[in-house]
Amino acid sequence: MKYLIHIGFLFTVFTINAQNLVKNSGFEEYWRLQKLLGYEADTFFCENWYLPSLGTVDYYTEGNILELNTKKTLHLLDVPNNLFGHHPSIEGKSYVGFIPLSIQGEMEHIIGELDYKLIKNKVYEVSFHIKHGGDSIKYSNTKFEVKFFNESDFFKGKNPFDTEYGIDMFNTNYKGIFQKSNIIADVTYDLCEVNNTNQWIKVTGNYVAKGGESYLGLGLFYQGEKLKEILQKYLVSQKVKKFIKKQSIIKINKTYVQSNTFFGNENITYYFIDEVIVEEIK
Repeated sequence: MKYLIHIGFLFTVFTINAQNLVKNSGFEEYWRLQKLLGYEADTFFCENWYLPSLGTVDYYTEGNILELNTKKTLHLLDVPNNLFGHHPSIEGKSYVGFIPLSIQGEMEHIIGELDYKLIKNKVYEVSFHIKHGGDSIKYSNTKFEVKFFNESDFFKGKNPFDTEYGIDMFNTNYKGIFQKSNIIADVTYDLCEVNNTNQWIKVTGNYVAKGGESYLGLGLFYQGEKLKEILQKYLVSQKVKKFIKKQSIIKINKTYVQSNTFFGNENITYYFIDEVIVEEIK
């Protein structure tokens, strides 16, 4: 009898440790639908998710259509069909999409809330499903990153990246992270396998908590001064081949096909994210 009680206790502990700490991890719950490609700074359409800058993170969910008239309906942010093609969700009805870093210096991030603060020196497994935007996207990133924040980091001015708001995309999304805050990622993922398929891929990494982290950010973070210099030179010269050769984070999508649609032929990188999980493992 004691043996059975002991086994039951171990099973209970394992179940608790395997709990996903990310609130609304599949992006299924939302405050309101995103009808157009618009957004509000420091706010996002999904519950428990936030935008740290003016990046246009997109929210895709089943049935999110735009009816122009009785004969014309746009499926820009619908699931499974949207402005980038046919992209079913990995699970549920929703996911998000954004630009980690493009050749123009565009950067977008999204920050999710955890159920409780991480415990110092505990090891957490951090995983999510990721999918490239498809053949109409001309570029891809070689890696993707996660950064954890505590409450004071996130709510100080509602902007952990200390970004200068403005019209210029380079100054808004690149200058703040790379020149001022220099925020370095906690977990980095190789996107080689992701870029070689049109399927969802689950990527996994581990993180040793510093203690007190309440949020996780998804995107790309500080990559060093060399990339900043290369991007600045490209913005002046516009020599794509030279730019691609000199840096290692942005590459040409090998399956790129110029689209005939209005939303195709984008000179950007673009990825869909779904099922974000943070679990204590030891």
